[in-house]
Amino acid sequence: MPLLVHLPSRCILHAAVGTLPARKPLSPRKQRQLERIEAEEGQKRRSESREKVSECFAVLKEITRGEKVVRVGTDEKSTYARS
Repeated sequence: MPLLVHLPSRCILHAAVGTLPARKPLSPRKQRQLERIEAEEGQKRRSESREKVSECFAVLKEITRGEKVVRVGTDEKSTYARS
């Protein structure tokens, strides 16, 4: 769940919530539960992580339109792209 937070005020500016696939390996009980849920939904859960992070950056771009410099912090997740 990516968040945009105004650090000085700690005000949440935007939050985006999406699905993530199940973390495997699963116990037999959790595997059956996952299969039941996927059967009900008619599809496997997919990761919406990149989509939701992109959504947050689109909102940030809109909020900071006209700013020359925007400082961004992150939790430094290992899968984030490096620049």
